[in-house]
Amino acid sequence: MSADQMTLDDWRASKAARADEAKRRGIARVEERDGETLRWIDRALDLVHACPLTEGTGEDLRIWVEARIGPPHHPNATGAFVRRLRSAGMLVPTGEWRKPVSEASHSRPIQVYAFRWEGGAA
Repeated sequence: MSADQMTLDDWRASKAARADEAKRRGIARVEERDGETLRWIDRALDLVHACPLTEGTGEDLRIWVEARIGPPHHPNATGAFVRRLRSAGMLVPTGEWRKPVSEASHSRPIQVYAFRWEGGAA
């Protein structure tokens, strides 16, 4: 299908798929190559079991972790951290979305998770 034959929905889906892939590649690159960021992620994963929150966003976790160990070396570290927790079943989407407090998020809605620290290993 040529670009002039695409529907608006097809165009949006195509753009969204490319954006998702770019995000995945960026996080994977950080996870694989940046030793300082990997150390931050490992420290954050060790700390998260002490987090008293039972639900919130990845941003809420980032703020809680940064208050204890400082910010990550690379901004994609938070995405890698949240992805590891999701993969381990420690963050369960609630279906709710919230506006973030961070200006860097440009007020885009972010997913709310139930936090399941017991018995999980990231």
